[in-house]
Amino acid sequence: MDYCRRHIREFSNDSDDDFGVFKTVAEEYLDGRDGILNRALVTQAWEWSIDNRFPKVLHVPLPPCRSIGGISYTDTDGATQTLAAADYRVFGIGADKGARILPAYGKSWPTTRCEPEAVRVTFTAGYGDTAADVPEAILQAAVMFVAAMDRHRGDGTGGESRVAFPFGAKALIARYIFRKIS
Repeated sequence: MDYCRRHIREFSNDSDDDFGVFKTVAEEYLDGRDGILNRALVTQAWEWSIDNRFPKVLHVPLPPCRSIGGISYTDTDGATQTLAAADYRVFGIGADKGARILPAYGKSWPTTRCEPEAVRVTFTAGYGDTAADVPEAILQAAVMFVAAMDRHRGDGTGGESRVAFPFGAKALIARYIFRKIS
């Protein structure tokens, strides 16, 4: 929170509760599956489910993907199976454009039962374990949003409920917005 205080020139500890709320709102706005960036900012473990069958290419959501924990699926008999790591290849680990998984050379995806969540991929995503690992432009955009919420509080409704994400902050994060591949 100190970087927020420096940005908006607020040095009092009286605002810690408000800053905590504003920081949480900024993180929720930017981070994860529901954030506008469609990416993981700090290291997070995820399970991704795919309905019915394996697609030709598994485009891992929430870049940057740090690692694939495993791939499991429901076979045609209804039993859960786990793919051996040697049966697939992962490309784009750590890439801002996202990782993708393909069958290993000479292999193909197994047949699954046609049902919801028939394929499950566990993975770890994020830039690192702390905010210091997140790209500076994303951090600066978050600080700008916190500052905007701070400037527009005081009418009893709570600044975070009516403050638009600053235009300058949008420019900073534009290159980090991940477009999901369907």
